[in-house]
Amino acid sequence: MESSIECGFPAEIANGFYQLVNGTVSYLSKVVYSCEEGYEMAGRAQLLCDIDERWNGPPPRCLAVECEAPPSIPNGRFVASNNVTVAGTIIEYLCSTRGYKLVGPKQIVCLPSGLFDKKPPICKGIVHKL
Repeated sequence: MESSIECGFPAEIANGFYQLVNGTVSYLSKVVYSCEEGYEMAGRAQLLCDIDERWNGPPPRCLAVECEAPPSIPNGRFVASNNVTVAGTIIEYLCSTRGYKLVGPKQIVCLPSGLFDKKPPICKGIVHKL
């Protein structure tokens, strides 16, 4: 009597999901993992059900996409809405030197792509007319 080889359902992952390629968890079945928007995968996206009734590797992890450190601006500073610059973080700029005013967007946002939505503003010296 031949017994069927099955791996059981794959592990769930935080901030991601999986799809069974052919709808089964039997021998040689594939599972493909994906991450939600704003997250990137660390590890293998595709696993195979092996002869030993186990998936042939650990599930991947979905890590938050981070933007680079916000650009600093001369005569100004910024305040971030989070300690880490992940997707959705708002960076707010202001001029810290007297006699300067902000020119450009007051806020920039870290996008799910890992880039900011726009260039930071500049602090421009105010010219007083006599």
